[in-house]
Amino acid sequence: MSRARQAPYTQLRLDSLGGGPGLEITQPIPVPSAKVVGRVGDEIILAADVLPQVNEEFQQIARQIPPDQQAQYFEMLMARHVKQLVQFKLVALDAKKGVEADKIKEMKKSILSHFETMAQPALLEQFKCKTTIELDAKLKEHGSSLAKEMERFFEQALISEWMRREIKYDQHVSHEELLTYYHEHRPEFEFKAKVRFEEIRISYGKKRSRHDAWLAIRGLADRVYAGASMAELAKAHSESLKAENGGLHDWTNEGSLACKQLDDALFRLPVGALSNIIDDDKGHAFVVVRVVERASAGVTSFRDAQIGIRDKIRNQRKQAAQAKRLTEFLEENKFRAWTIYDDLLREMEEKAKIAAKKQSKLGSR
Repeated sequence: MSRARQAPYTQLRLDSLGGGPGLEITQPIPVPSAKVVGRVGDEIILAADVLPQVNEEFQQIARQIPPDQQAQYFEMLMARHVKQLVQFKLVALDAKKGVEADKIKEMKKSILSHFETMAQPALLEQFKCKTTIELDAKLKEHGSSLAKEMERFFEQALISEWMRREIKYDQHVSHEELLTYYHEHRPEFEFKAKVRFEEIRISYGKKRSRHDAWLAIRGLADRVYAGASMAELAKAHSESLKAENGGLHDWTNEGSLACKQLDDALFRLPVGALSNIIDDDKGHAFVVVRVVERASAGVTSFRDAQIGIRDKIRNQRKQAAQAKRLTEFLEENKFRAWTIYDDLLREMEEKAKIAAKKQSKLGSR
């Protein structure tokens, strides 16, 4: 079992929130999985409900954090994940409001049938399990269970329905708005020249000398000039990653290759013409290429871009409406939830506001 999935034992320093000297811990400290960290309505939230995600995130960043700051950082992670779970539970609880118990049971039965046909097969594949019993055991190793995954799936479906019901925004996008977006975001619609090309590559250095590599690539180029299939020669002799595909590289943007000489050749050669031998010194190889197809740089027309623009504007409005409604809802219902990190969360929010103000002042100078 990976460290990220175990109960969180780590080398920590417990600092007081007041900024005074902390207690240096020289032995690993277990965080009890059964510790109550929050409540939403009548539902209790345990540390175990967030520890797998917290541990995994902490493990990814722990080496970059000074040892004397790790305890504080870990606690901040716990606070953030508990807050997110509390918000998730609050919305799920509100989605059930006014719905009779029998109706909830029917909804749950229907939604979990989708879990069995959609989510469960994906989990079985992800954890390489053949049965649900094996899957449940594997999930428990990772701090979850099949029952928890099913409940989370059900609550997510409730939240999606709540979003559809609660989030209102104007879906009509006028022609003028489309045109304004197009002109204000013109770089989004510009595209570079690109090519599809065939390549034969012979390396030098470890396997052979530069001279031997040059002789080999020259012989292959001569055979292409004489009418041999470049694709077949690439499959048989090239040392490119694309050799098995006949040396064919799919669409490649101008300026994206590390070897400038190779990049220049691809955008100057006539289509179908074989290049001279190119020394790709960065790749330690000699190369010959042939352009199969080339598309010039340009700008997507407004006519072709407007459908995508409409979708972007609608999505922006939807996200703004969701953020606004969620903020309002959580503020209205904060009395229904409690966490042991409430004071820490308020302190974190205040620090974030102060930092944002400082950044804003610096940006305005």
